[in-house]
Amino acid sequence: MSGIGKSVLDKNKAAWFRRCIPKRPAFVFFHGGGWIGGSVYTVENFCKLLAELIDGVVFNLDYSLAPEKPFPNGFNDNYYAVKHVYDHAEAYGIDPKKISVGGDSAGGNYAAAVCLKAREEGTPKIAMQVLIYPAVTQADAMVEGYECSENFFEKSEEHKDIINGLISLGRPSKLEDYLFLGAYISDKEDIYNPYVSLMLAESHAGLPKAILAGAEFDGLRIHTEFYAKQLQDAGVETTCFRYKGMTHAFIDKLGHVPQTENLCIEIAKAMRDL
Repeated sequence: MSGIGKSVLDKNKAAWFRRCIPKRPAFVFFHGGGWIGGSVYTVENFCKLLAELIDGVVFNLDYSLAPEKPFPNGFNDNYYAVKHVYDHAEAYGIDPKKISVGGDSAGGNYAAAVCLKAREEGTPKIAMQVLIYPAVTQADAMVEGYECSENFFEKSEEHKDIINGLISLGRPSKLEDYLFLGAYISDKEDIYNPYVSLMLAESHAGLPKAILAGAEFDGLRIHTEFYAKQLQDAGVETTCFRYKGMTHAFIDKLGHVPQTENLCIEIAKAMRDL
């Protein structure tokens, strides 16, 4: 058999296998780190467990970090990465109708922003968004009805000082007072860009099904629960979890706290129902 004939045969065989093997679901994950840090290695175990539970493909994305690459660099990296996965779903052996995105903290901000842009652009098609203690408003950007207060947190007297230190994240502030955000945002007006402050979007209708997960003692819990209500009010199928006793970045503690494994199980369950 000639080399050309064999090449054609191999391609036909590969195409046959792709048609016969069931397409798997996919999950694209964006790590946290305040837009300036974090790493795929921090969330590697979380992504590995999720891949096992969904029997699918998990993409743990590395993206541009500030201050060297401020907004919109990291956002564009993540949007076009998801679009690449969607456009090449067959090559990856995944079902283009079952691609979900998610992230924690700044990664949750990116996941929500990618969904917003995908809705506006019409592509890629995203089946579900998983926002884990996401930062969905920045500095002094907020909408009517949004409140941030220490009174939203139950604190015992003996733990009061510790808890106050844990819940400061995400409070309304001036841009220049927020080191991480100041490195990510080079133009102050971008604070009010819906791709940065998601709660400012004109509409949340038509966004993908959502799972939001907050930690009881995390300032971003207020962001999480308010955004969940915005999505629900817009008609988006939304489930919101509050993990008791947890603090920010609890998914990094897989194997040490059972709540992280529970969250993976909940995500996998939702993905099986897509």
